[in-house]
Formats: sequence, structure tokens, C-alpha cells
Amino acid sequence: MAAVNSAGRLGLSFEIQGVPQMNRVLGAKISAIKDLRPIWKDVCRLLRKNEFDTFLKQGAVGEAAPESGVGTWGEWKELNKKYAARKAADGFGSKILIREGYLFRSLVLEKTKGSVFGPHPLWMEYGTTIPYAAVHQRPKPTNKLPKREPLRITKVTVRGVVRLISKYLSDSGQKERANI
Repeated sequence: MAAVNSAGRLGLSFEIQGVPQMNRVLGAKISAIKDLRPIWKDVCRLLRKNEFDTFLKQGAVGEAAPESGVGTWGEWKELNKKYAARKAADGFGSKILIREGYLFRSLVLEKTKGSVFGPHPLWMEYGTTIPYAAVHQRPKPTNKLPKREPLRITKVTVRGVVRLISKYLSDSGQKERANI
């Protein structure tokens, strides 16, 4: 997520592997913004909750932000029957995208293997370094895996992020109204 300059106004954007997920322009002058680092932890907490819900609902998290081009998300495609049987026989259960739990934990817990949180004054990073996340997010046409995006940004999450940042800007005195 980044704060971007759009005609002198603060903007927010989410991008996952180069695919825009959300773009919003807020009514604050970018020149008035000094540091958003104090709010990034709360924003990250909201993103982690969103990811927890995504895994809990096995992908069926509702309406996507329009920029993602997805519309409404349904559940992740079921596991291949052969793989599901092998996974269950090995004692790993039936949850999709959860075998040993590394990917799940890296997206919902802080300071765990693979988790990414990088706060900067005007932007932040959130995500995972677990390599197979990318394989599921945007599988190559030659890959037999179905698309099961572990990272999904919903309209509800976008509204929550905008609300958190707007309140922080007001409370910290960094919100100077831009001419819109």
C-alpha cells in the first residue's frame, strides 16, 4: 500500500503482484502529510484480520474493490480429490491453502516466518515471502494449480483502511483539505 501524489492530493493504492486492487484519492493535501508510520500498524492489523477471514471462509470473502476486476469472490476451488486424500492421510486436514500453516501464519501473525510488514513515512509493505503464495495468487498457464488468491482486498477492508488513515490525519493535525 502506498500514499501517492495525485494532483497534490493524498491517494491510497493496493497492488498485489503488479495487479491493482484498490485506488482511492483522499481529500488531504499530500504536502501536509509528514509521517503515516504511527497508523501503519493498525492498517496492517486490519489487513491481517481480512486475511484471517479469507482463510476461514476458504476464499469466499465477498465484494472485491472494483479495480481488481474480480467482482464478487466465491470459495477457492476444491482440492484435487487425489491430493485431498493424500493430504488427509498425511494428517494435514482438509483446509485449502493450509498444509503446515506457514502461508496462513505469515499473513495473519506478525513477526513470524515469512510475514512482511515494512512501515515507511508515506507507504508500507504487507505480505508474505512464502514462495508458493505467488504460485496460488497468479498461477502460470502451464501450471496445473487453480487460481486461489491468498491475498484478497475487499470493499469492506478498503473502507476500513480509508477510515483509519483519515481519522489519524485529522487527529494528528496532518489533514489539510485539498481543493477537489
